[in-house]
Parts: sequence; structure tokens; C-alpha cells
Amino acid sequence: MLRVSQAAMVACVLLLVLPLLLLTTPGSRVIWFAVAAVLAMFPAILGPRRYRYAGFGLLLVAALLFLVDYQRALVFQQRQAAEIAVLHDELAKKAAQQKAQGVDAARNP
Repeated sequence: MLRVSQAAMVACVLLLVLPLLLLTTPGSRVIWFAVAAVLAMFPAILGPRRYRYAGFGLLLVAALLFLVDYQRALVFQQRQAAEIAVLHDELAKKAAQQKAQGVDAARNP
């Protein structure tokens, strides 16, 4: 079980570090952190004492990064929805102004 714990810890550390180096939108790294948390459970359960401590530490770090990235994704989605609503309102106002002026929106975009 020592080899399994070692391999799982190395894979977990890689799955925690590599996504932080990527330039991605918030929320796209949640899966990476979830898999890292699952891999951190192997040494936390099956490993010797020092691997158990390291496994629990990695599990806590993975869970924390998961929650932070998920929260950032929610904020990002809310911000995008607000921007889309503003753009939609501006487009509706422009269409109403053109209609009031008698200009066909299809001829004059």
C-alpha cells in the first residue's frame, strides 16, 4: 500500500499545482481539484502515519481550492448575466428608438 500512497500523493500534488498554472475561466478547474481530493483519500486512508497526515493535508487543500474556484465561478456567472442584461436593454432601447423614427432595423443595423 506504500507504493499506492506514494503514487496517489504525487498525482494529487500535480493535480493541485498544474491547474493553478493555467489561464482559465473561474470554475473550469473544479474537476481537477475534485479528482485531487479523491486521490488524496488514498494516502489518508491506506498509508502509514506520515502519509496519512500528508493525505489529510492534501485533502484539505484540494477541498479549499475546490470551494474557492466554485465560488469564483458563481460570481463570474452573475457578472456575465448582469452584463448580458445591460446589453439586451441597450439593444431594446435602440430598436425602440429606430421604430419610433420609422427606420426599419433590418435595412439599417
